[in-house]
Amino acid sequence: MRAKWTEPGPVAEAFVRFVASVADSKFFLGRRLAEWSVGAPELESAVACAAVAQEELGHARVLYPLLADLPSPLTLGGLERGDERAEVFCPAFLTRNWETWPELVVGLVVTDTALTAALESATSSAHGELARRACRIVEEERFHAVFAWGRLRALARGAFRPAAEALLAERVGELLDWLPGATEGLGALKAAAVVDADGGQLRARFLEKVRGHLEAVGLRTPQAAGAG
Repeated sequence: MRAKWTEPGPVAEAFVRFVASVADSKFFLGRRLAEWSVGAPELESAVACAAVAQEELGHARVLYPLLADLPSPLTLGGLERGDERAEVFCPAFLTRNWETWPELVVGLVVTDTALTAALESATSSAHGELARRACRIVEEERFHAVFAWGRLRALARGAFRPAAEALLAERVGELLDWLPGATEGLGALKAAAVVDADGGQLRARFLEKVRGHLEAVGLRTPQAAGAG
């Protein structure tokens, strides 16, 4: 019996939207990080930004081939410059330049937390290639999380704390506004064993991770994330 994602219908369409949302977000996150690889406040952070940027762009390139030859009205290719197609599937704040260090740190922690939660839902996927790639990426994300949340902890101890808390509220709200479109049809993917969570469950997992990390670094949980 052919897998459901190889047939025209809701599973194939949801698969394309899910993978494109993760891959596009990683592509633009890598771009934003690369821009700060020469502007971070200390050498250690600059080197880490360059390393994380390279890995995020690599994750996007690993995921894009999964979109090839799928029977979906959304015919999407991978991004190399960011302007190859009119529509990109990522939060709007990723497509804008990040002008300050707190903006970089907050953007990284919010985006990376959401994307890791999404990929964790696919580590046991019935789609073998997605499962293999998701497992590899989730493993590499451990370093990214240590760097990102460590930098946020440093901001929480310094003069940037008020700016960080304001940005957290804004970015978490934007991410939650974007998430329903990115996870549209995820219930069909869950039923086909492509992922183990629907849109509501993925949102709850993201919020649980955010609240746990913020509690650990001593920052207030944004109101938008207060209820799972």
